[in-house]
Amino acid sequence: MLEKAARKRGEDYNRRMEEAFYKTSQTVQERLAVWYQRFADNNGISLIEAKKRLTHREMQELRWTVEEYIKAAKENELDGRWVKELENASARAHITRLEAMQLQMQQQAELLYQNQLDGLDRILRETYREGYYHAAFELQKGLEIGWDLSGIDSGKLEKVLYAPWTTDGLTFRDRCWRDKQGLIASLNHHLVQGCIRGETPREAMKDIAKQFGVSRAKASRLVMTENAYFHEVSQRDCYKDLGVEKIEIVETLDQHTCGICQGMDGKVISLEDDRPGETTPPFHPWCRGCTCPYFEDLGGERAARGEDGKTYYVPSNMTYEEWKKGVVEEEKDGLLKAFQPMKNYRRKDGSFDLETAKEDYRKFLQTVPDEYRMYLEQALDAVTYEEIDNLDESDNSDFVFGYVKKYKGKKDLFLYNPSNPSFYDYDFRVVATHELGHRIDSFFVSSEEMEDFFRVIQEGKDMVLTHEKEFVSFCHDYDKEGYLSDILSAICKDEVRFPFYHEKKYWENPRSQQKEIFANIFSLHAFEDNEKISFLEHYFPRLIDIYQKMI
Repeated sequence: MLEKAARKRGEDYNRRMEEAFYKTSQTVQERLAVWYQRFADNNGISLIEAKKRLTHREMQELRWTVEEYIKAAKENELDGRWVKELENASARAHITRLEAMQLQMQQQAELLYQNQLDGLDRILRETYREGYYHAAFELQKGLEIGWDLSGIDSGKLEKVLYAPWTTDGLTFRDRCWRDKQGLIASLNHHLVQGCIRGETPREAMKDIAKQFGVSRAKASRLVMTENAYFHEVSQRDCYKDLGVEKIEIVETLDQHTCGICQGMDGKVISLEDDRPGETTPPFHPWCRGCTCPYFEDLGGERAARGEDGKTYYVPSNMTYEEWKKGVVEEEKDGLLKAFQPMKNYRRKDGSFDLETAKEDYRKFLQTVPDEYRMYLEQALDAVTYEEIDNLDESDNSDFVFGYVKKYKGKKDLFLYNPSNPSFYDYDFRVVATHELGHRIDSFFVSSEEMEDFFRVIQEGKDMVLTHEKEFVSFCHDYDKEGYLSDILSAICKDEVRFPFYHEKKYWENPRSQQKEIFANIFSLHAFEDNEKISFLEHYFPRLIDIYQKMI
């Protein structure tokens, strides 16, 4: 419960921060639009035009703007180096159009990240204080024994806040600064490249929005990981002050606990060996693990969560591996209990009740992580749904569901084929998330155009062929939805036959791999299927890293 409360604190801050990223992105796009309107012709703006000097009047306007920037920078205590850079710009006799736009973009990025740093500092201090005092209260309440406990030493808190805890020796402040510099460099690079390519304003703004999306994902990961770390450190310091000698790692007994954390559940270590990120949680971004004091004679029960989301209790000494063997393994030969076949939506006359299926899907979306829910809700409302017999007259045997941006003169369609014998065996949530993932890719990502994504997919083929039996067995046992099977099948273009696959001729389109793999990884994150995400992070780390940058 304490870990969940700390995670919610981080998630609440994340929502506010993501809104700030969105607003900053919109501001930069608006200023970019004005810049294009002022200096571009119908074909965009060339690099030669962008590097022309501002006129005397334009320089006067820029100086007024820079004066405002300097004032805002000092009021918000921005990096002194940036204030100096602004002062130098104000004193210069000549500035190019490109440099003027870059100054405007960097000012917005500097303000964004300073606010993020201030907000993150506040939330981490709060997490430490709340974690420390609540751990003490719960421990004393649970054991019905009281201890004298002095308040949190401010010096200790400052030491924790400023001490690096990861192997790269960076603090959260260092990471914020590094991510800010990365965003600024990326924005400048893409602005120059857009001029070289002669991009239109619309193309340029789409590119800028994508760069903010990449930075937003990094910032979100940073918040949740640092928040989990400070929560664990606060408890460790509390345990130390209360004389606890040993602690036990506690993971959540449900189907969303990843493969990394499953094996750590129930491990007992000395408190002096507690090193968050190494011997104790968080073991990875978005980790839900925590610790508790360990006493050999402490019995009782621990909570587990069933497929229906309801909590029940098992003996306190049962580990995740024991729980999984007793509960999950029983379902290996059949569909998971959570799987809901489409036959639930078959009317008495045999037709498909699409509206009820969509209504139930909306309810399901309330359980999906916010950043994915917003995408899916928008896509669900934007597409047109059409019942159809087949996509291609020459091949109608395999078509069940599909998304197409354009089909026979119509646009943006979710197509479905209830006449296919296997149609009612599918789960609408599973297929809808996958197909809407294609729509999101088509409108916001364009994975088929990402050369680095294409390259890393090609590099993964040897991994699939090397671990063929292991991967196929894993998918047969645990991948009832077919997302992971489809990813592995796509990587090797069906040279290995997985439980779910596309026929080899499907892969004749050289960009089909990117589209299918993106939609499936997107779906795994929407379902919070951490076990399969961890599987991919372990065997194909660069694939997941590039996906995170794209989304």
